[in-house]
Amino acid sequence: MVKNFSPCLLAILEPMLPDRKRVALGLKLGYHCSVSNADQGGKVWLFFQNHLNAVKIMASNQMLIVSFVPPSQSAPISFSVVYAKCCKIQRRALWSEIENLSRLTQNAWAIAGDFNVVISTDERRGSRVVDSSSFVGNRFTWCNNKEGNARVWARLDRVLINSPWVSMFQLFRVEHLPQTNSNHAPLRLVLPAQTPPKETFGNVFRQIQIAEEELEGIDFRLQSGPSKVLSR
Repeated sequence: MVKNFSPCLLAILEPMLPDRKRVALGLKLGYHCSVSNADQGGKVWLFFQNHLNAVKIMASNQMLIVSFVPPSQSAPISFSVVYAKCCKIQRRALWSEIENLSRLTQNAWAIAGDFNVVISTDERRGSRVVDSSSFVGNRFTWCNNKEGNARVWARLDRVLINSPWVSMFQLFRVEHLPQTNSNHAPLRLVLPAQTPPKETFGNVFRQIQIAEEELEGIDFRLQSGPSKVLSR
């Protein structure tokens, strides 16, 4: 990906390396600057080129936020990388962080990463579907890489943007690239591009909350009467 696209920022989730290896890896990839949320027990590494002058403004164990002034712009923007927990109870802390920050942030803000949850049932299935309304590429960004009927696809990775981002980058585009060595597809954020994603904090964040609530209800009914749920 670095060789093909030379991105200004590169995020790596769950690098499987100790944080002390981050600087050396960045130099190998051509990046002299990097930050991480390792001091918060997180697994997000973010590499960026010198001219961005990105500053780390917040880190938690599920999210890392930097601020920088992009080329040809005068106002700073905020960019977050998310690696959400697999447990829905632990993810609640992330939803609270995003909701609270969205009320305080006036800058253009984008959040990208692995949210480890699907918004609706059509984002989890065993076939390939393309939806170009908010992104370009395969709809599903994760696969368990099993064979036959055991194979599962899901859209766990996405990009959320706020209203100032839409106003500042009207030609912003998200691309879902093909999977390579990971069971997750890389996401590429492109400026400029064709059409802005329709997923803003307002509608997607609420959909995530509703999805979590519905999953909790299903879990409860499965425990109390699995045959009823499975027969619906």
